[in-house]
Amino acid sequence: MTDDEIKATIRRLEENQVMRLVGYMGKVRSDDVVLDAGCGRGGTAFRLVQTSGCRVEGITIARYQADFATKAAGQLGLTDKTHFSVMDMLALGYPDNTFDHIFTNETTMYVVDLYKLFAGFRKVLKPGGRYTLATWNINQDYGDNPYVEPINDHYMIEMHTDLEYRKALEMNGFRLVTDNDLTEEVIPHWEIRSRWSMASGVEKYYLAGHKERAILYKMMSAEAVK
Repeated sequence: MTDDEIKATIRRLEENQVMRLVGYMGKVRSDDVVLDAGCGRGGTAFRLVQTSGCRVEGITIARYQADFATKAAGQLGLTDKTHFSVMDMLALGYPDNTFDHIFTNETTMYVVDLYKLFAGFRKVLKPGGRYTLATWNINQDYGDNPYVEPINDHYMIEMHTDLEYRKALEMNGFRLVTDNDLTEEVIPHWEIRSRWSMASGVEKYYLAGHKERAILYKMMSAEAVK
């Protein structure tokens, strides 16, 4: 594959990832209000609005990302359906029971305390609402794991174990609805990225970690217990 072909393939795989996550959110109605916590530049929020017609509040700690997403929303004609702002997802500035759905797309590994994060989500989520997440996490049954530290150091993150996610959800009043292990499905992404001219070097740790199931890739959806 040429470098342009690799880039285009990565783009298609990322688009597939977004649509898979949106699908696991369950029914999203046009009058629903959704929180995208750690929205980045708005890509997942835009796809959700385009497929459901809902309204999305996107938050990020990076001013650049919020400004980029706001500009992109204008270009896409989605200004009336989206709003992007700078906010820490551990200090949500919304009233209780504001949102029908919350999602995080590969952002929870940037948070040290999952319990505090999910407690905040539960407060602003309506009873019966859904929280859906995509994340890579640690397989706690693997044993001595040589892949965690290189990935954490590269992205300056703190990966959590799969068990920690499930416990933190349960302890904060969530009932797990779907727990989808997509580890094998993301291996081609890392194989392709490892051959890209813009490869960073971290690809080999993901590739080996996923193949050995030391690092998992999960999409989970949980309901806020009424």
